[in-house]
Amino acid sequence: MKMYTYIATVITTNTAFGIATIGSAWAWRWWLQNTNKKISRGALPSAGDVLYAY
Repeated sequence: MKMYTYIATVITTNTAFGIATIGSAWAWRWWLQNTNKKISRGALPSAGDVLYAY
């Protein structure tokens, strides 16, 4: 593999991982915010109402 092809592959791979990391962080943030809104509105059971299996 020629050096410039290797460098382009590394840059492309790093870019893909960066985009995936940022995208997953935003998805996680969105999910947390929506879940917190539902909990604050009482749409989800509170932690005290949850029955654990252990």
